Amino acid sequence: MDATVEVIEPGRRRLGRVDGNGQREFSIPSFGSRMRFSVEFLGGGSCTTWYVDVAAGETVDLIIDSQPRPRPPNGTRSLCEAVRRRR
Repeated sequence: MDATVEVIEPGRRRLGRVDGNGQREFSIPSFGSRMRFSVEFLGGGSCTTWYVDVAAGETVDLIIDSQPRPRPPNGTRSLCEAVRRRR
């Protein structure tokens, strides 16, 4: 499904749309060390990531699955997860 991606913490900022089964890269000005994302699916439904700690210049991968699965840190089932990319 197509989806709209937003940063929701710290502060709310719309990043853009991602096509179903697609990839997209967004640049976000550094405005905090902890971030949280929200994904709204155009066909209905949404998911919110847990916090991810990010330093300036780092890359975060937002993973969106077709079926909910357990996510860290507490195993709650969700469609999406934000993960800091390892160097």
